[in-house]
Amino acid sequence: VAGRTLLWRDGAQLYAPLRPAVVEALRALRLPLWNPWEGAGQPLLAQGLHAVLHPISLLAAPFSTSLDPVVS
Repeated sequence: VAGRTLLWRDGAQLYAPLRPAVVEALRALRLPLWNPWEGAGQPLLAQGLHAVLHPISLLAAPFSTSLDPVVS
């Protein structure tokens, strides 16, 4: 359903803003190593919070920037 998501509140604030950057890097066949938008920059790949290399995250990346496949 267009315009709807399973992710809201804390999840939407923590995960969703970086998901497009993660997907863009994975689609370009490179690892998203660094998050330049948090503080003065932080390692992104090393944070388990974003599950960059989770199998479902990798499988969903070519098809969607949404986090719904990762959450459901």
